Amino acid sequence: MPIQHIIIHEVTKEPPSPVTANLRQQENPVNDHAERVSSQLAALFKGVNIGGFHRPDNPGLPPSAFEALLNTYFDGNDFSDFVAFSHGASEVLMDKLNDPTAQQAKGGYLLLNHYTHQGGHFLSVVLLRMRQGISLSEDLSFTEVDELNLDTLHMAARINLSDWHTAATERYIAFKIGRQARDVTQYFSEFIGCREYRAAKEDTKSLVAATGEFCARRNLSDSDTLGVRRHVEELCRDRLDNDLPVLLEDISSLLDARFPPGDDKDQGLFLSIAQEDYGLTNTAVIDRGALRSLVRYSGKTKKLAISFDADLLDEGAVRYDGEAKSLTITELPESLLVELERTCGPRS
Repeated sequence: MPIQHIIIHEVTKEPPSPVTANLRQQENPVNDHAERVSSQLAALFKGVNIGGFHRPDNPGLPPSAFEALLNTYFDGNDFSDFVAFSHGASEVLMDKLNDPTAQQAKGGYLLLNHYTHQGGHFLSVVLLRMRQGISLSEDLSFTEVDELNLDTLHMAARINLSDWHTAATERYIAFKIGRQARDVTQYFSEFIGCREYRAAKEDTKSLVAATGEFCARRNLSDSDTLGVRRHVEELCRDRLDNDLPVLLEDISSLLDARFPPGDDKDQGLFLSIAQEDYGLTNTAVIDRGALRSLVRYSGKTKKLAISFDADLLDEGAVRYDGEAKSLTITELPESLLVELERTCGPRS
């Protein structure tokens, strides 16, 4: 992934103080350090494109500030002035950080990296943070040092510039958002101008529901239903692990092959259900966490939490009574049994 341009700026805020900025006046050199940073961050960024720039309802209104900068500086092959583009992007980020809705956001080091991959142009927009590390001084004493945290992507977006410029698809932006509060991360998606980054969970929930509907319409047995759920989950995870899109038509073809339909009307049934009944596009946006519900059941109240693998139903270790709306669990964890015996008395 050859680097075309790379630059980093410091845009930080210590609430409730206003934003401070330290902007470079020239690009960072493309040297071994830059290549290492780019490569290490790219390895962490495994995610499919889930959205595009937000379009105003009125076609006469201007695009988002970030997209407007791309329109000004990127011609489809290169940036006319990458430094000017990065300064403009930093100013947009500062505006979002100063917004009242981002009171707890702290910003960080804004890395902008334009690179090419398999003939396409990409732009990584990454917000980095510092962390404390341990080094050795000249007398071999331990000493603390500050270093960029390249092991975790707190907030990042990857834009397929080629697909955006040619309008090849409506989904050309992928997000990587850390485990932070919504009010802390919301400003980052608004800074990029893409509000669809949370669509992955909704799409995955719809995918899970469409899988259940497929099994019901095909009148599959409990064992075959579990098999369907496993196949869908395995295909999705395999595509995610290899940074490939999850296509509904591939899932539908797989299910038709593994569970041949009895007649022509059921051919492609999964694809029909997913698109017509649940409004999914052929390229599904998958959230790994939400995908677990395909092979794992879970639920909780204020006083109870239950979670178990779906195959326990098939094995009989967990039995569900639909009429009584109850679960019977026959294989409890040994650690739980010990705790119950200690507090409730010996086993009968």
